[in-house]
Parts: sequence; structure tokens; C-alpha cells
Amino acid sequence: MTSQHLSQDRLVDYQIGVLDEPLRLATDAHLAECEACRERLADLRLRLAHLELLREDPTPPEPLVAAAIAAASRPRRALRILPLLVGAAAAALVLALVLRQFLAPASAPPPPAYGISPDAKPPFAPASNIELNVLPRRDDVQLTIYNAADLTLVRETRQLTMKQGWNWLQFMWANTLIDPTSLELLPQDGEGRVEVRQLVYPPRLPGVGRWLMYSHVSGQVPFNVTYFTSGLRWNAVYFATLSQDESHLQLDGHVRVTNGSGEEYDNAQVRLVVGEVRLKEQIAQLAQRQPAYGSPLDSVPVSRRPPVSDWPYALFIDGHVEDYRDHDRQKAFPREILKEGLSEYFLYTIEGRDTIPDGWGKRLPSFSVADIPVRNLYKHDPDRWGDATMRFLYFANDSDHNLGQTPLPEGQTRIFRRVDQPAPDHLTYEGRADLKYIPVDDKVELELGPAKKVSVERLLMDQRSENYRFDRGGNIAGWDEVKSWKLTLGNRRGLPVRLESTFNIGTPHWQIETASINPVKHDASHLRWTLDVSPQSETIITCTLRTYHGINAENR
Repeated sequence: MTSQHLSQDRLVDYQIGVLDEPLRLATDAHLAECEACRERLADLRLRLAHLELLREDPTPPEPLVAAAIAAASRPRRALRILPLLVGAAAAALVLALVLRQFLAPASAPPPPAYGISPDAKPPFAPASNIELNVLPRRDDVQLTIYNAADLTLVRETRQLTMKQGWNWLQFMWANTLIDPTSLELLPQDGEGRVEVRQLVYPPRLPGVGRWLMYSHVSGQVPFNVTYFTSGLRWNAVYFATLSQDESHLQLDGHVRVTNGSGEEYDNAQVRLVVGEVRLKEQIAQLAQRQPAYGSPLDSVPVSRRPPVSDWPYALFIDGHVEDYRDHDRQKAFPREILKEGLSEYFLYTIEGRDTIPDGWGKRLPSFSVADIPVRNLYKHDPDRWGDATMRFLYFANDSDHNLGQTPLPEGQTRIFRRVDQPAPDHLTYEGRADLKYIPVDDKVELELGPAKKVSVERLLMDQRSENYRFDRGGNIAGWDEVKSWKLTLGNRRGLPVRLESTFNIGTPHWQIETASINPVKHDASHLRWTLDVSPQSETIITCTLRTYHGINAENR
């Protein structure tokens, strides 16, 4: 019968802990025997839990606190809270919070040993930002950027203020290229004071994730946040300065880090990884897997460009901005890039820390090595470059060339040369070349492009056919061709050059009749001359070649 069950007021008083000792013991005894009242109490607890998710941790006014305490100390008739819960949920929640705070036992029982209590049931995920902790500013951030893939591992340290019990933490990555599937949150201490239970992606909220955590402590707790992102890239930049006689060069290496991730990283430690990375899915695609909300990085927005007052110090390069005021500071205070091998990868850790704004690029010094022995070689091969003569520089990434401690990452090289005029230590621009990835002890070949002052001209001086052979029908079945050639190797530079000229005979069946300078056989159908040509001079080569055709070639 209904009269035998506990009233709703009695259950509310029991739940919020304001019953005196005899009534509490009587209620415990009744609940132990009455299943219907136990179900009503469970329903009441669930409704209170739902209401608590909607609160904003209000600070109740002093008059309300005083009234609530006075109401708790009056006879039982005054403690009728049910109408407030039903008709004014927010006010009832404030009263319940005040009563819990001021009427709880003076010495609360100690928290359970680390490990979530069986009675600690996870709350529902909040539908709004109320009752959420938002990640505070980073205390520390480390970027590990892979140059072989559009991939960066970000590791952050943040101090999060926790309350004892359940906590929701919101993380937002809208307008960035962060991969939400890679998000990980871990407390720094290993004692289990805070336990991360789940990561929820609320519907209709793209770019938002919410962690549910249970904390056994109150106060600040350091956390590590890790994730993958794309849009951060680095590449190597080299400056090579040849000596006046072009026998040695100084090689200065730099790395340029560009940030197009949509996120700004302040005071970051930057680590660069050289090595091949194989990805089943691109991070940029994972970052945009949720419902489309626009591409965050189609271009560098005007708002991310430097202010007009800063433009004399900045330069747009490949859609990014480099601040040359940083370059001046780097010259005065050069920093070291620490290098170490990691299996098939190689890791470069840049000394110190850097702030890399979104949409900007920074160039950082890597190394500087002087007196590297270098070899100049000019090549002429009409099959590959037509009439042009190409210039190459050669050295090796080894100890004999004052290198060889680390691989040389792929990058672009600009080459200069020191000259005496018009001023001491004046530089002239010699060309630009792409440097492929060079392992330790491997050779370096830099192609500087066509040489305007070094040339090879070929002129056919004479041609005849002879030694005809015929088949049974009287048709020509075989013959020899004899051609005389003149090659002019010209050097209009002020320095001697070493010139390599490759000659395509057009058939593997041939022999040299005469040659003023003997060539070497490069392969079955090519000859090659390699000569030193004096400054402002020409070297003439004449040769006569016999080639065999038809059955004449078959019978040789």
C-alpha cells in the first residue's frame, strides 16, 4: 500500500543527507526490505545526476546560503524540497549543493584506493559547454616533423585543474589539420590519481572531442596531450661558396620549417626526422573525416600575414613568410642542431625553442663546413641535353671531405663563387641545384645547369660508303660508312675547365680509323673524351669512324 512506502520528501532528505540518526536508520531498514522504494530512490538519484550535468558551478548568494542553512536546522516540516526540484531545477540544485557543503560530516571518509569506486557511475556526456574544463595554455610543446610525409607528432604538456570525482575535458581542433583519431591524453604521474575513461565525439559538433576522467584528487594535475597533425613541413636549404680557383667550397646548411597546420605553436622544441614514412592514410584526410566544414588552409589568409610595418623584415617564399629579423639574431647567437640515428631514420633536434605562427616559415641554421675539396666537371651529351654543355660539382659526404657525420637531407642548393673584383671577397652567383638525400660516405653530384662559356661543336667533314655486298637478287645487303668529324671544345672562362664530351656512334658495330686524341669506349655505341681545356682557348679533336651495316655487321 502507498501509506507503507516512504514519501518523496523522505527520500529527498535521505538522498541529500539531512535526516537525523533515528530517521536515517529507519529509512535504511525500510529500503532494505522495500524494492519499490529502492527503485524510486534510484530514479531520484538519476534525475539529480542529470541536473548536475547542466549546472555552471554557481556561487550561491549569501542570503540564499543563510536561508538554506536555517531551513536545514528547523523542524522537519520546513525541509520540503520536492516542489523546488520539480518546478525550479536550478534553484533546487543550488540548495542541494549548499546543504551538502554545510551539513556534511566534519570528517569525510578518505577517498578509496586509486581505482574507480564501484559506486562511481559515469555521468552522461554534456550537451553544451556547461560543466566542461577546456584545455589551458600549453606549458610545453614538442614538434617532431617528418620530411618524407605530411606528418607531425605533437606532444604537449598542460596543467589541468581537476575536481574530485568525474570531470569532462573539452578539446577543439576546428580549422586545423589535427587527426582526431590520434588524440591521446595521459596524466604525467603514474600513480593512477586520475583515470582517463573515454573520448567522446559529440554529434553536430565537428572539431570537438570530450574526455571523461575520474579524479581521486582536487587541484592541478599535469597532463600530456599527443596527436598527429599535417601542414607542418621542413626542408633543407644549402648555400655553397666556391673558392676563387673553384677547388674548394664552404657548405652552409639550414632547415626551413613552415607551418600550415591551422594551429600556432609557441616556444616549441622542434625535432626533424629524415627517413621514409609509409602511411596507409594521409593525416590531412583523417583530420577532415568528420562532416565537411571547409578547408582550413587553402591559402595563407591576409590576417596571418605580417603587418605592413613588418614587411621590410619579411619575405613571402612559396606562400609562406620568413622573418629575417630572426636571421640576424641567429647570426649573432648561432644555435646547434643535435643529430642522432634512429634505426632507418635520422633525427635532428634544433637547439633552443622557436615560436612558429600559423602560415609562417622560419629558417634555422644547421651546420657550416669549410674547405671541402670539390671537383668541377662540364659535360656535353647531345642525347641528354642537346647542344648545351652542363656544369656539375662533385664531392662526397665522408671524412675526406670534412663531412660524413650525418646524412645530408634532400634540399635545394645555391652556389656562389668568391672573386677579387669589384671588391674583396665579392661573390658571384654560379647557379642552383637540387640535392637528393645523401647517406654517409655517398657521393654528391650538383647539376648547375647549362654553361654559357663552355661549349662543344661537332662538324661532319667528310662521308663516304664502301665495301658493298649484294644478295642473290642483286640488292645491297651490306656496306661500310666512313665519316670524318671535327670537335671543337671551347673555354671562354678565365679558369681552366675539365670537359667531358660523349659521342653517340649510332651502332655497336664500329671501329676508329684515326683520332687526333684517343677516346675511351663508354659503352657499345658511345665514345667519350675527357680533357682539360685552358682558359680562353679551344681544343680541336679530329677523328674518322668506320661503321658496319647489314651483313657486313653480321660477319664481324
